[in-house]
Amino acid sequence: MERTIYASCPVCWAPGMQTEEDWKNFAQGKKDIERTSEAPKLEFTTPLFRRRLGQLCRMTVQVVHDSIERFGLKDLPILFTSVYGEINREFTIDRSVITEGSVMPAAFSLSTFNAPIALATLQCGIKSGYEVVFPSKGNFSYALQAAEASVFGGKNDRILFVYGDELFPKEYDSIKSVKEGNIHIPNIPLAFALVIGNSPLENCSGAKFNSADFTSKSTPIDFLKMLLNANR
Repeated sequence: MERTIYASCPVCWAPGMQTEEDWKNFAQGKKDIERTSEAPKLEFTTPLFRRRLGQLCRMTVQVVHDSIERFGLKDLPILFTSVYGEINREFTIDRSVITEGSVMPAAFSLSTFNAPIALATLQCGIKSGYEVVFPSKGNFSYALQAAEASVFGGKNDRILFVYGDELFPKEYDSIKSVKEGNIHIPNIPLAFALVIGNSPLENCSGAKFNSADFTSKSTPIDFLKMLLNANR
């Protein structure tokens, strides 16, 4: 069944991307995101809150905060997705298990798949709840289908869709992308957020899509470029 789905212009954060012109050039294939561990400073948070956060958590908190600032919508339910999750902390935990036979509770709590969005909702005072979706076999379109189902089949006609992935640990420096079936998933540190709805969005510049087109992209990079080009 063909439907029309509405998506706001995305709020993005990635290393080396400083201006709207940078993102425009990225969408047109003229500029690449830097593969570094650079992360937002989160100056709107307390030092105690941010001092242990890795790149993924920092980027996620930043784009959720900026989305609220831009759209003024603090009560939207959230759907969060990530291809690799907190992979640096997972690597550290695995190494700790092998070398020490134990895991520190604090390290484990910040390694869970929902840690980035949980921290974002705590920092931003969001009480409307969130869901987390793991895109099976790295296929990002599954997360988009979950988002579509949420706005057409659930009780909410719009949600905040949030994606984030961080740079691999330095031990994986030789890995620039991962192949899952026919999908090549580049390891690019990036986070973005957008409002998705089944009707035109108030207070949000954006674009409308055929639902089949909206859910067709198998990587987050392809999806983001589609959004940015549609909102030029």
